[in-house]
Amino acid sequence: MIESIGTALGDSSGPLHSGTGDQYVIIGAPPPGTSRRPPRDAAREELFHLHRRFVFPPGFVQARTRLSDYHAVLITGPVGSGRSAAARELLYEHQTGRNSRFIRLPDRVEEKQDILHPDFVQNEDLMLLDLTAAGPEVLDRAQREMPEFRAVVKEKNAWLTVALPPDVPLRDDLIGLQVSLDRPVPRDVLLRHLHAEDIVPELDELSGDELTSFLATAHMREVARLADLVKQYRDRREADTAFPDWLDSALTDTTRRRSDVRRIVERSSGTQRALFLACAMLHGARGDTVQRAAAQLLRTAKEPHVVPPLLSRASLAQRAAAVGAELSADGRVTFRSLRYDETVSDCFWDDFPELRPVLRSWTDRLVRHAATTGEEHDNLVLRYARQCLRIGIPQELSGSAVAWMSGEASARLRRAAYLALDTGLRDETHGGHFRAKTYEWSIGRQLSPGLLGVLVSVCTGAMAVQHPDSALVRLLHLARRETTETAPTARDALFALAFSEGRLTRRLLDRIDRAWARPHSAVRRSRETELFLRLAEPKIFIDSGSLDRPLIAERTVRAQLASGWRATLKERPFAECRLRAADWIRAARKHPTVRRTVLDILVNACDGQGDLLGELYATDWHLPAGSAEGRAAAAEVSALLWQRINAAQELGG
Repeated sequence: MIESIGTALGDSSGPLHSGTGDQYVIIGAPPPGTSRRPPRDAAREELFHLHRRFVFPPGFVQARTRLSDYHAVLITGPVGSGRSAAARELLYEHQTGRNSRFIRLPDRVEEKQDILHPDFVQNEDLMLLDLTAAGPEVLDRAQREMPEFRAVVKEKNAWLTVALPPDVPLRDDLIGLQVSLDRPVPRDVLLRHLHAEDIVPELDELSGDELTSFLATAHMREVARLADLVKQYRDRREADTAFPDWLDSALTDTTRRRSDVRRIVERSSGTQRALFLACAMLHGARGDTVQRAAAQLLRTAKEPHVVPPLLSRASLAQRAAAVGAELSADGRVTFRSLRYDETVSDCFWDDFPELRPVLRSWTDRLVRHAATTGEEHDNLVLRYARQCLRIGIPQELSGSAVAWMSGEASARLRRAAYLALDTGLRDETHGGHFRAKTYEWSIGRQLSPGLLGVLVSVCTGAMAVQHPDSALVRLLHLARRETTETAPTARDALFALAFSEGRLTRRLLDRIDRAWARPHSAVRRSRETELFLRLAEPKIFIDSGSLDRPLIAERTVRAQLASGWRATLKERPFAECRLRAADWIRAARKHPTVRRTVLDILVNACDGQGDLLGELYATDWHLPAGSAEGRAAAAEVSALLWQRINAAQELGG
C-alpha cells in the first residue's frame, strides 16, 4: 500500500484541508468548558481511514500469519510497498472494541530512554514502531531491546508491528519475524480509493493508455492524489459529466499541466512570471493582494522592469488572463483547473533552484507584513511549507518558524510558525526533523512567551496524535520552565495529555520520579513538587479506566508515588500539601480495595517524622464524613491510619 494516504480528520488543532478552495485553520486549545478529543480516538480514526483504502500488497498475508503466530512482525520492502500502512492495517485487524489502545512507540532515542519499555505494555495493546526513517543508532537499539519487549507483548496478549527501512541488517534472533512486502497493484489501489469516495467505475473505464502509463511508474501517494482529484471533479456536479470526464480532467491535471505551465513560463517576461507565481502562491487571494505580492517579488529578485504609465497599463484581469488565471466576481484571483496553483508553484521551485533563496525571503516578507490577511496568510504559509518539504529542505521551514516566533512575535507570526511546524510534524518523511527541533527548543535557554505558546500548540496537535510520548516529554520541559507570564499554558496541556490515558500518566510519573535523585536548584525542586501535586490526583491512579487494572496496583507506581510524596513533604510545608493529602484520604474511604495501599503510601512518605504523621492524622480527623455509610468508612480509615502511624513510629524509633 502506501506510507500515508488521504486525509484523516482527527484532532482539530492542526491544518485541515478536505478539498478545493480556501483552507480554514483552527489553532490552539478548545474553548473553556469543552474537552479535546483524546489522541487515542484520533489515532483510531486514522486507522479506520486507512482500512477503507488499503489494498493487500504481496506478502501481506504472510505478515498477518507471522503476527498471529508470534504477536510481533517486522515488515520490510522497497519504498512505496506500504510498510507503515501494512503495519497499521495489521493492528486494525486485531482491535477488540473501542477500548483497544493503538500506541505509536517512540522512533528516536531521547534523554537516554528505552524505545521499547516492557513496563508500559498493557493487555491487548496495539503497538506500532515505525522505523522507516530511523538512523543506524535507533535501529540498533530497537533490535537490542526487542527480545525482552517481545516476551512481555506475548505474555499480555498484545500486538507489535515494526516497519523497517529496505535491506536493514537484522540480528539472528529476529530474522524469523521478518516479512518483505512488494508494491501493490496500482490499479487496485486507485479503485479502492475511488470506492471509498462512493465512485464505482466500470473496469473498462480504467484501461486507457494514458492511465495505464501513469500507473506503471506512479508512487502510491500519486495514485491516491489522482483519486482525490477525480473526487473533486465529481463534487463539482457539472452537468453532462460522468466518470470518464472526471478521470480525464484529473489525468490532465496530473500528467499534462506541467508542460502547459512551462510553455507559459518560457514565453513570459520577468514581470509576467512574478504575477504567475504570485497567483499560484496566493491562489484565491484578492486581486490587489496578488498584485502587490508580484511587485514585491520583482523587488526581492532585483528584477529590472519598465513600469508604464497608469492609464497605459493592461488591467489586472488582462494580465492574469495572460498567465491562465482569472479574476472572479468578488475580486479574487484563481485558476480554473484543480490544483493548477500547485503545478505552477512546483515548476518555479523545481526549475529555478537559484531562485529559492529569493522565494524564501519574499515569503517571509509577505508573512510579516499586512499584505496578506486571514486565509490568504494561512494558505501562503501552508504552500511555502509544502514546497520546503516536497523538495527536501525541512531545515528552511523550521528556520522560518523559529524566526517567526522569536522575541515579541505578534499573533500573526505565531500563527505562521504554528502552521509551519504542524505541517512539518505531520510529514511522514521529515517529521523526525521537526520532532528533533521542538525538543531542542523545549530544553533551550531562550524560551520566549511566543515560542512557548507555539510549542504547546504543536505538541497538543499533530504530535499528541502521532507521537504522544514525544509530546509528553516536550510539554514536561516547557511546564518546568514556565514563568508567571506564560503559566499555566504548558502545565494545563501537559496534564490534559497525561490524563488522557493511563500509559501516559505512568510515563509522566516516571519522569518526575527520576528528578528527585538529581541535584537541582531550589526553584527547580519547587517546580517538581508543584508538578507532582497536580499529577497525584487519586482517581487517576485508583480508577482503572481503559486499563486492565488501576495504576496503583503496580508496585513501581506505588513506589514512585511514595517517593513523590516524600520529596514534596520535604520541600513544602504540610499546609501546602494538605488539600491533596485530603483527596487521598477521601479516596481511601471511597475505595476499600485500595484503602491499605493508599494509607501506606502516605505514611511511608512521612519517613517516621512525628510532626508530619500528626498533620496527616489531623487532616483525616477533620474531614467530614457525611452519611452513615460514610461515617463507617471514615472510622475504619481513621483506625487503620492510626495503626499505620504507630507502626511507622515504632519502626523509626
